[in-house]
Amino acid sequence: MALDEDLDQLQARVTRYGHRYCVALLDVDHFKAYNDSYGHQAGDQALRTVAAQISAQARGGDAVYRYGGEEFLCIFPEQTLETAAIAAERMRSSLEQLAVPHGDSDFGVLTMSGGLAILDSSGSKSVGEVLKDADEALYLAKRLGRNRIERASRVASEHSTFARM
Repeated sequence: MALDEDLDQLQARVTRYGHRYCVALLDVDHFKAYNDSYGHQAGDQALRTVAAQISAQARGGDAVYRYGGEEFLCIFPEQTLETAAIAAERMRSSLEQLAVPHGDSDFGVLTMSGGLAILDSSGSKSVGEVLKDADEALYLAKRLGRNRIERASRVASEHSTFARM
């Protein structure tokens, strides 16, 4: 699978050359409800629309993959969490602005949430651990109301806040 090979190469580049990558896991909000309301053909078309919109907003050098179900993985080379957040937010807002109707969403249109994490040589995290961090940030975005992008660094601060209570 191309994604697995590409992720292995990312890990090797970080380890060998000190490169840095941010990853974003993007998930279509309330997609099961969309499929149930509009049908699977409409759901398939919606996923094609989301993929096209994400890809159109990607910059040269960024990579976009279908990660599974209604999730997409974006890889942003040589970015910080701050600059990757700008790119992911551009992807999120561009989908919202398409205004694809979604009656089962609080927003009335198809939206997505995202989680960001960073893979760099300053830490000892594997690609798998970074993807887990991005997934936790994605679920934070969902818990905070959906249609937003959250960073893994915020997840860590949320955990420490809960630990102090």
